[in-house]
Order: sequence, then C-alpha cells, then structure tokens
Amino acid sequence: MDAIEIIYRVDQKTGEELYGENYRSIQSFSEEHLNGAGRVECDSWHDDAGMVTHHLGFSLEFEEVMQMIDPLLSLPYWEYTLDTDLYGDSIWESPIFSEEWFSPFASDNPHHIVDKGRFAYLEVPKVTDGFDVVNPYGLLRTPWSADPTPYLTRGKYVFGATPLSSVECSAYESAFNVDDVATMNMLLNGKTHGALHIQIGGQWNLDEETLAFIDDYGGFSNTLALIFKVLWRTGFARCPATCSAGETCECTAPLEVLEQAGLTAYEALMQAGVLKYLNTNGENLYLADSGRYHIRGKEG
Repeated sequence: MDAIEIIYRVDQKTGEELYGENYRSIQSFSEEHLNGAGRVECDSWHDDAGMVTHHLGFSLEFEEVMQMIDPLLSLPYWEYTLDTDLYGDSIWESPIFSEEWFSPFASDNPHHIVDKGRFAYLEVPKVTDGFDVVNPYGLLRTPWSADPTPYLTRGKYVFGATPLSSVECSAYESAFNVDDVATMNMLLNGKTHGALHIQIGGQWNLDEETLAFIDDYGGFSNTLALIFKVLWRTGFARCPATCSAGETCECTAPLEVLEQAGLTAYEALMQAGVLKYLNTNGENLYLADSGRYHIRGKEG
C-alpha cells in the first residue's frame, strides 16, 4: 500500500529523482488510460478485443513502477466476487475500504470527497502538459464527467436510493461458458468489470424529476453512465469543452440534435445501440416479440 500511495501522491519530477528515470506518477497512468478509453472516436481499451490485452499490459506497467519503489513487491488484485459473497450489498464493509487500505467507501461531506484514511484528499491531476482528453474543468477525468471537485470522490449509491450491486461469480461463469471470444470479451468488459467502476464511484446530482422517473421505471440507474457515454460518442449527447472554476456545467442530450437528424428519442437510442444495456426484467420495461422496447401502459 505504501508503494501504491507513492505512485498516487509523488509527482513525476520528484519520483524520477527518488526512484529513477522510469518512474511514472499516477498522472502518467491516468493519461495513458484516458488516451485509450476517453476519446470520442472509440474506446480501444474496453470495447471488443482490446479489453483483456490492454488491462493486462497496463497492470504490468504499474507493477514495474511499484518494483522500482520496492523490488520485493508484486501487484495485488482484489477478488471482489469473494467480497460480494461475504458482504453482499454492504460491500463497503470489506477491509479493502478500511482507512489503512483504500480509505472508507464513502464520506458524509456534500462533495463526496474521500476525506479519511490513506487516500484522504487525494488530488485529481490537473492537466499541465497539453494532454487533451480531460473533463470540462481540465481535470484528468473523462470528457463526459462534469465533476469539478479536484479530489478523489466516491458515492455509496448510484443516483440516490440505488444501492451497490456487486459482481457475483455467476457473471464470470456466464463469460467463460460462451462459445466465442467476441462474446467473452464483451462480458469481461461489462458484467465483470465496467459495472464495478460505476458502483464504487457512485453517481449523484440528478434532479428530483429524473430520480422519480428512475424510481418509477427501474432498471436504468446502473447503466445511465454507460448509456450516456455511448450517446456522447455517437453525437447525440454534448458536454462543454471548458468550464471556469466555480461555474456549474452539465452534459446534456439536446432535443435540437434529434430534430436536426429527424429522429425520435427512441430512434436515436436504437441507432446508438444502447437499449440493449437496459434491464428488461423489471415490472415496467420489457422487450416485445416485435423487437421493440416498451414501458408498460405506454405502448402507444
């Protein structure tokens, strides 16, 4: 943990002086990941065959820097399916989220800043080297994240009342029981990996009307971030390029974009290919035999 904290807190120049010219700070790793996953053209790190190869290579690069700090170390991994079994929907009780390890799962402060333990008030790097995959505030976050907070943030819930739902062994079983590598790659990104990012990071700041809609029709909350990312890549959603400190900025899906394209909202969602991410096993949303998604009682 000491070595990991050094990578996260010691800047590039200081790290090179202490550990050699091959040292890499978390800014370097963040830029590498964003360069592959955060560009509007595509996500070459998570979609299709890029998932496993990029993440294995990335892990090896991180381990190499850990070993510059202490040659006896190797990169640990979190067996989160085990913690799911042990803690269920209270996975924040795992020792992973102790103050000595990765800091408590969530805080009570209004900005969701991690404010206790080893990683309390860990700064999110602000771009100074011309790197161009950043959020509107110039922070090393994805362009579709309008979070202005310059520190590590986490929320215990996804959009208000939705509790964490962790990855279970059945997700891995389904991935390894498929007949083709393409489907396995998709499942290794989605069911077994991507959802955990959203669930551990949390999501917040939706207006009451939207939260009420989620409560009424269920099944959307854990996929909204994924859906919005795809809408952003396909041009149906927009995020500001820059925002000033203290200015409130939001990403939106402007109605005029649909009007200019001559599409209904449903047609845009179909064209973007995101409806497949919705939970169609709930009481209100279902996939009809015709192949069209419906909200019960609003089929017209």
